[in-house]
Amino acid sequence: MSVLTTPQAITYLNGPKAEGERHAIGAETLTRLAAEGKVRALRTGRGWLFATEALDAWLAAGMQS
Repeated sequence: MSVLTTPQAITYLNGPKAEGERHAIGAETLTRLAAEGKVRALRTGRGWLFATEALDAWLAAGMQS
């Protein structure tokens, strides 16, 4: 199991982007979904940690927001 920080999770979900290209999901959206319990994550002080398995499950479920 891999554990990712919010910026790492954004890269994982969106894949590598060319310079200047926007991400399909941003940090604010991902952390809001985590706070609402729609994406499984662990709150660590000010930040969040995301398991790759939890992100994969969320993607497989159709990115419910």
